[in-house]
Amino acid sequence: MTHEPGAIGRYRVERRLGTGGMGAVYLARDPELDRLVAIKLVKDDLTDEPELRERFLREARAAARLRHPNIITIFDIGEWDNRSFIAMEYIEGESLADVARRQPTLDPAWVLRWMEQLCHGLAHAHRAGVVHRDIKPANLMIDREGTLKIVDFGIARAGESQLTKSGVLVGTANYLAPEQLLGTATDHRADIFAVGAVFYELLSGQKAFPGTIADGLFNRICYEAPQPLAARCPGLEPDIARIINGAIEKDPSRRYLDLSAMAADIAGVLAGRPITGPVPVAPGDSSMLTMPATPAPGGASQSRNPTAEPSSGRSAYAAAERTVSSSSRMKTDSPSERRRWADIMMDGADLALRDRDFAKARNLLDEAAGYDPGLPGIGELREQVEQQAAAVLDAERRHTEAEAALAEASSCLARGDFAAARALVRQAVTAEPTNFRAQSMVDRVAIAEASAQSHVTAAAPARKAVQRGFPWLRAIVIVSTLVSIAAIAYLATR
Repeated sequence: MTHEPGAIGRYRVERRLGTGGMGAVYLARDPELDRLVAIKLVKDDLTDEPELRERFLREARAAARLRHPNIITIFDIGEWDNRSFIAMEYIEGESLADVARRQPTLDPAWVLRWMEQLCHGLAHAHRAGVVHRDIKPANLMIDREGTLKIVDFGIARAGESQLTKSGVLVGTANYLAPEQLLGTATDHRADIFAVGAVFYELLSGQKAFPGTIADGLFNRICYEAPQPLAARCPGLEPDIARIINGAIEKDPSRRYLDLSAMAADIAGVLAGRPITGPVPVAPGDSSMLTMPATPAPGGASQSRNPTAEPSSGRSAYAAAERTVSSSSRMKTDSPSERRRWADIMMDGADLALRDRDFAKARNLLDEAAGYDPGLPGIGELREQVEQQAAAVLDAERRHTEAEAALAEASSCLARGDFAAARALVRQAVTAEPTNFRAQSMVDRVAIAEASAQSHVTAAAPARKAVQRGFPWLRAIVIVSTLVSIAAIAYLATR
């Protein structure tokens, strides 16, 4: 590129903001709406690379579907001079990378708030089927009000789409999850790992997994634990270290199930710890604001920052419950406020679903739909609620049926009716294959029947002796048989 464009499509370029791996970003003005926008223009040397160009457009399509206070808003997608561009919300502020570079020691209260907001935004994207896959401080913007915005969904994976070639490393190495490096299945839990790595870095001032590929970075990520936070941050609450460790587990199955759960834990740490200091972004104008210590009455924040009150987690769950139980839905025509409350209800429904409180989850989803009927993911979450509720009812029915069959089988076993006992145990196993008592009863019936058969075989000579005229043996046979049967029945029913 030999010169700066004066215009990109209908947008009038004012200046270049920066250059990234896939293109340059410009500050421009939209003359139709008279507002500033950020324009990302793909590099001209990528024009003939269909895969990279498709990845660039995929960023726009994935991000444009998302509407959340902590995700940058996409306004427009277009072509200019045979190159693709994206027009997006212009954020006046700094990236977290710049903030951390300028202030190596950050206020933990601000770090907690930003990480809670990051969890909210990514949880919303994950519900819509979008995985970012490149979470790092440089892709997290902080505006003048202290609101975090996730940017650059350039390598996001929407649904099951896989446009990167096999073996191509995607993402920034220090924040990649082990499964991304090992080439195994990757899902939203890779983002959870990256959130934990960013969280660690902002608190400690050092990367959780430092270094480069040349000096063994991949081995550290896949097989080594980072230095304990307690050693780098003396006095840090153990709960914070526990949250971070729960995000950077090597095994994806041992990490947080989702980022709504992680946000809930962060909200718990933040409770009673208000933020009153200035937003730690670079000075330069009068828009520096202070976040209020407490939210406004009724659950709505008096700050201009829409995320001053947690939009997820147990604290927001309680707020959502209060709103539903009091039938006091916030009256507002502001789309951003309605969307914020819809997200609160959605996250509350997520938590209720994990608690298996299906009635509460349904109520919260109804409230979410009342605030924003087009909220992405609401239909999918409602379907999950109904599927899990039906599964629980079916499991309870099967368990009741299995227990009734086992009780009857025990009675049959005590009477020595082995055939009936076998049939009833089979019925119990069919009804509930995971029932431990049913599985153990199979063995007990077999042992009791074998023992009874063994006794009958051993007593055969005595019976023949009785038949040949030895009456004194009759009493012995009868008594021993009765004792054996009683012992077998007792042992089989224990």
